[in-house]
Amino acid sequence: MELRKRSVGLNVDTSAKDLKAAVDKSPLGRSGSRRRSSSAADADIKLNNDIALMLERNEIVPLIASADLNCDLCDGLWTDESAAALFEFHPSGIVCDQSCLQFAASFVRAHPAIRSRADYLKYRSETESNQSGVFKIIVEKAVDLPSVRWIGRQDPYVRLALLPWNEPVQTKAAMSGGKNPTWNDDHANELRLQHRCNSSNNPVPTLEIQIWNENYMMNHDLLASTLVSTAPLLLHPNIEAARWFTLSSKTSQRARVLFRIQFEPQLRLRRLVSAVDATEVVRDHKFRVHSLKSVGVRILTCAVCEHIIMSTTKTQWGYRCEDCGIDVHKACMMLANTNLPCPTRDSLNDIDATTISRDRLVTCPIDNSTGYRLLQPVQKEGHTFGKLFANLRGVHMCTRQCKADDHATNVFHGDTYCRLSVDGVTHETKEVYKTADPVFGDKTCFLISHRDTAFQLELVDLSTNVVVGSMTVSLFDLLQRDADHVVQIVASKLRREDSVPAVRDRYILKAKSQVVGYVNMVLHYAEEKHKLLLYVPKQRMVLQGREEKEFAVETLRTNMDRLVRVLQLVPWLEHQYIAIITWKHRARSGFVLVFFTATCLFFNAEYMPALFFYLALIYMLHTLVLRLDGSYLTKWIAYDEDPMEKTRLFRPVAALYTAVVDAIIPPPKKDGQYVYVKIIYLPNDANQEDMGLVFSGGDQFLVGRTHAVRATAHPKWRDASNVISHLNPPGLVRPNMAPKKEHAFRNAHVSWPHQNCTCDTCSTSPGVDYHAIVYPLLQAAKHYDNGRELLVPWTAFPGLLRFEVISYNDDAAAVETLIGAATIPIVRLIEPSEITLTLPLELVEGQSDDASLTVRLQVKLPKKIIAPAPEEKKWSSFVRDALAEKDKTSTLGTVLFGALWKAKDTTKMVQNVIGRLCATVVCTQNLFNWTHPWKTAVVFVVCLAGAILFSIVPARYIILAGGLMEFIAGLREDRPPSNTARNLLWNFISSLPTDMDLIQAYDRERTAYVEQRSKIDQIENQGCRRLKYHALWLGTVVAKMENDRVWKSMCLVYRPCRFIFWKSVEDADACLPPLGQLIIDSEEDIKEIPDLMARKSDDPPYIFYVLGNTGESYQEKRFFGFTESAVRDELLRVVKESFKS
Repeated sequence: MELRKRSVGLNVDTSAKDLKAAVDKSPLGRSGSRRRSSSAADADIKLNNDIALMLERNEIVPLIASADLNCDLCDGLWTDESAAALFEFHPSGIVCDQSCLQFAASFVRAHPAIRSRADYLKYRSETESNQSGVFKIIVEKAVDLPSVRWIGRQDPYVRLALLPWNEPVQTKAAMSGGKNPTWNDDHANELRLQHRCNSSNNPVPTLEIQIWNENYMMNHDLLASTLVSTAPLLLHPNIEAARWFTLSSKTSQRARVLFRIQFEPQLRLRRLVSAVDATEVVRDHKFRVHSLKSVGVRILTCAVCEHIIMSTTKTQWGYRCEDCGIDVHKACMMLANTNLPCPTRDSLNDIDATTISRDRLVTCPIDNSTGYRLLQPVQKEGHTFGKLFANLRGVHMCTRQCKADDHATNVFHGDTYCRLSVDGVTHETKEVYKTADPVFGDKTCFLISHRDTAFQLELVDLSTNVVVGSMTVSLFDLLQRDADHVVQIVASKLRREDSVPAVRDRYILKAKSQVVGYVNMVLHYAEEKHKLLLYVPKQRMVLQGREEKEFAVETLRTNMDRLVRVLQLVPWLEHQYIAIITWKHRARSGFVLVFFTATCLFFNAEYMPALFFYLALIYMLHTLVLRLDGSYLTKWIAYDEDPMEKTRLFRPVAALYTAVVDAIIPPPKKDGQYVYVKIIYLPNDANQEDMGLVFSGGDQFLVGRTHAVRATAHPKWRDASNVISHLNPPGLVRPNMAPKKEHAFRNAHVSWPHQNCTCDTCSTSPGVDYHAIVYPLLQAAKHYDNGRELLVPWTAFPGLLRFEVISYNDDAAAVETLIGAATIPIVRLIEPSEITLTLPLELVEGQSDDASLTVRLQVKLPKKIIAPAPEEKKWSSFVRDALAEKDKTSTLGTVLFGALWKAKDTTKMVQNVIGRLCATVVCTQNLFNWTHPWKTAVVFVVCLAGAILFSIVPARYIILAGGLMEFIAGLREDRPPSNTARNLLWNFISSLPTDMDLIQAYDRERTAYVEQRSKIDQIENQGCRRLKYHALWLGTVVAKMENDRVWKSMCLVYRPCRFIFWKSVEDADACLPPLGQLIIDSEEDIKEIPDLMARKSDDPPYIFYVLGNTGESYQEKRFFGFTESAVRDELLRVVKESFKS
């Protein structure tokens, strides 16, 4: 294969064999067997004599060893027992130890210009600390090696490897070398190790030295080994260091080996851009994994070592350069990059190197950075809308050692490169070897011909050509980021702040939605703004073409949600109109009234079109204020919030406490009957036309049912000895029956202490009604004809409370029969204290003056507050929605999809129409709300000019002029002005992001907002649950009964004098009946178990047990465990305070 040599100003043709012959490369990295010439030995003798003369002339002065002094040649990295003796060279001031004395003398002789220590330090600072090259190593001899043979002398050989490349080379074995072997040219003792450095983050290599004993019949024995840093050689290139290195072994004997080691940097062949500008263009080979499929065996040879690449019958694997086509082994890639120049496509096409013009390197107009390589030619069909400048600095791949905010460095050894693609153009960076943090330093410029395209970066493993991570960012995201950056700078200047927002330079790298690293890269999209004012055809098709997608349920639902957000503008405008005309905000209403009056009295109808322009200017000024104060970002970060939620009327929630004491009813006609009382709440707000009340969503709601008692003429429910658990519904309880899901507020039993009571229980001790039921009452609201909603005072509450006494038989049929009912207006209960009433019963069969029902009632009104807390608002909304019992699945999207699910084409059309409509509306809205300030500024100037024009010139003349221009254009067969105006408008609109683009652009901020909002929602939901369950404490604990072996997780709720527990929080939220309850009379029913008491291994660290009544006339002992002492102490504190109050 013919290759072309790269040189300065020359193009010399040569072949791969001729170029390879110039550099010695044997298969194992060894030089050929050569006897050491007498001139080399004479040079060693001459160097030793020079050192002796320098010692006599005091040019080398011994120093006293100090902790502050280190060897300048090895920087203390080659420290051994000789480090105690230090020497200083005059006049250079170089300090070295005894082992590096010959190394330092060779350096001083090779650099006679260094006459002071400052010159030496300047030389060190100007020398590259890591560069490509070859380490030339001559192994001479070793001493004091451990012996591993019992009979005869061992045959040692040296094995070297340069880490992290780990491509080992070795000498031949010194036969019968024993403990003190010597290697010469016959043992191929001159070895070469290649080092490849093409990135600033490539690791400094480490030389691994191992001495092995060669065995014929068994495995070879490792005698001694060590690791030697090559940093001193990289800092002193082309200087040979001859010294002893100490090895470590399994025995206490300290072996040593003598090396002559030298680093020879590779001189890269470069081509200049031109004779005037000496900007270097270095192009390495683009090696990629390559497979050849053929019939039979096809032999391929490596272009570097000329050995056969491993082949099989059907496939051949190797690495091929995509530019020049040479094939190499993986181990020979570095040698090819450093020694075999890659002929580029220009040279292959016989184009002179000087034809590469400087206009291929462009400057980014945003930050004025230079050196971006323009990939696409300027002569391209179609329109271009801007340039994308990508400055790829580096990539980090995360490993197990990486944490969220603390990333480990260089723990992954891999060979990677990046593939950049945008708008159909792909660019691949150079390969970076042996690092998890490759630094690329690649600057690329792409020409953009489609506004809705996206930039994609893929990190590719060079060994397998598999993508290990990728990131994607749209051009609208970059435009939006630049726009936000400009707005933030303007806002900070207006607030007189010196802080300037930083430009984003880190992007998340993902693989299958999992974060695998990040990319350090600066992206700038320079939009060609002057082309927004040019006639570009089919821009309307470009905008609406983004929404043309195949039918999918998720896409349809997304478009439905977008349509709902767009249509939310209508009720919002209606609410704002009602707020203005009802003087909800007096200042705003007064301003609108004055403006409306002045417009009607003093504005001439001839100049009416100017009013629309003035309104547009006012709207844009309003949105500019919102853009500067951050409200615009909040709109798209919290896009799923209901804008009408803040305008809804807050309706406080009161608590209705009900406890049925006893009843007087006709005696039962037969045995085996039970009676219970059903309590029903009647909102009495269904007749909205007459009363104007806001409908609650139902005519009646079940408050709860008492426990069933034996039917007598005088049944009592207050007697605790007869309290059957309220956890089960009345009637026969069938075992293994699944619990019945109930409404959120039904059968919420609480312990209600007596206050002003004269019953027998309260005469001896304070009584408690454990069978009391609590129910939330939403304050009534009235809707007026002018659109206003106001609260109805509690003293005029329209609701009713109905009690129904029901009996049923103790048989399989369990037929329920209504005995009688009593109704009471809730207004009678609006008193500060509780009341006990005896209500007359209206019997279904017969008449009785004695039939009555005694109940204990109270309505606890909420406190009067000006601004309700968030959890109270959420609790009010929850009660309002729960009373309505809406089916959440009957949304607009699912109903429409359920009706059209069989007609896929029709549904696809509806989906795309909705998408196009939403995209057009949002893009038009973004044209006026300063999404891109420079585009809105153009619209602002146009509106201002239109307002001035229509204010001076009557509208009829402007309309006449426009019509005449349309007709004249038609006569001239030219494009009418209205068509051009519409095209320019669509040109502007299509260059703006849609709602989905903005949601994607603010995805990071959205993620942070969702995390913060979820924490706030968790706190508010916790408070809402406490209000819902009337709990003083609520949480998740582990519990077990006295004879249980296993702890079970439970949701525990504490109400005054009562513990209630569910299987989980989900069961409690699903309104399933609780698993059980424990009623306690005092603090003495709770006992703590000492923390240091001997327990089982699976017991939680903090435990207490409760001995209480289950409500079914027997005691139960249950243990509750906690993982934290603070949670346990908080619950105990709440329990103690509940008894004090």
